[in-house]
Amino acid sequence: MKNKKFYLLILIGILFAGVIWAKSDLAPKEISIHNISFSDIAHDQFKVLWKVKSEDGTKYMVRVTDKHNIILRKKASRKYLLVTGLSPETKYWVKIRGISHKIKGKWSAAKGITTPRKEPIKTTVLFGGDVMLSRFVGRVTEASGDWTLPFVDIADEFSQNDLVFINLEAPFKETGPYYVSDDAMSFKVNPEMMAGLKLADINVASIANNHIYNAGSASVDYTKSYLNENNIEYCFDVPVIEEINDLKFGFLCYSYDLNLDTDLLISQLNEIKDQVDVIIVSMHNGSEYTETISSTQSNFAHTAIDNGADIVIGHHPHVVQRMEEYNGKYIFYSLGNLVFDQSWSWPTQLGATIKITWEDKVMKKIEFKPIKIDDDFQPRFMDFEEGKEVLGRLQVDNYEIIK
Repeated sequence: MKNKKFYLLILIGILFAGVIWAKSDLAPKEISIHNISFSDIAHDQFKVLWKVKSEDGTKYMVRVTDKHNIILRKKASRKYLLVTGLSPETKYWVKIRGISHKIKGKWSAAKGITTPRKEPIKTTVLFGGDVMLSRFVGRVTEASGDWTLPFVDIADEFSQNDLVFINLEAPFKETGPYYVSDDAMSFKVNPEMMAGLKLADINVASIANNHIYNAGSASVDYTKSYLNENNIEYCFDVPVIEEINDLKFGFLCYSYDLNLDTDLLISQLNEIKDQVDVIIVSMHNGSEYTETISSTQSNFAHTAIDNGADIVIGHHPHVVQRMEEYNGKYIFYSLGNLVFDQSWSWPTQLGATIKITWEDKVMKKIEFKPIKIDDDFQPRFMDFEEGKEVLGRLQVDNYEIIK
């Protein structure tokens, strides 16, 4: 009997000591996760944060699941974790539990979150017409003391694009003199004129045209190297590839007096088509000062589209000619002048710039931005009413095409 009382007293003592110890700071506490929240939410990630009542040194296990699978099971030493590599527009559930050297906590209640849709990456390319920086343009620019003069009024709009493409209608010449008489048709450009191209953030220039050899072969070589020195790619005898936002553009350039050959065109299209996402063919061709499309223009442009080109950009007529949608692709037979000194004619003072927007790798929008070349041979963008004549020449009835 005495033994039973003795053991009972011991048991009561143990229970009492346990209660006292449990209420003391020495006892391990339940690790309770609460206030789970999210930040830095994107289509492929989120940061999960939480609060907890626990002792110092607690570690955490984070588990992320979708509808069917465990996506992530990862330890965290702080009360947050960035979860990456997720899918857009997907519902995920997050559970967390704390672990210390004394106790392993229970999993929290699941907290759900849905990732947003992935916003497409937009890429814009602006196409301009003929740029001639010699003769009157060169003289007026030099006299002004501002070598950027021809591009001052359009540079802001140009520089907002990811790529800008023009036809450079005259070669740079390393040494002077640079004077060209009023009626001369053989051009040479002072290297100082590069300042305007840089101000407008020109990225690619076609030099496949009938004036590129005006100052001889040495100036062609100089023009190539000088453009590259100033981070401008030249498009002439071989394809050019430019990559922007994981979108690869291939440029191929041809002139009626140099290399406008359909066999060469097809060969180069086949060479480049597996290397790029978008193929742009520049065609320096057609009859000057007329809106009429020649058979060589249409045949060459159609051959380009039939063999993989996505866009054909035309130069040389010095006036704006119509746009054509052909087999779901677009041909701009002539963008007219961008910078030129042909002020003797109203149509030669008008030009078109074409802004094309891609979302990821899909063409989404084409915008028409008419140009008027004003005094001192400075182009500017025309307002809605002024620009209607250029739209008429393009044979479009609105300032943009939404695809």
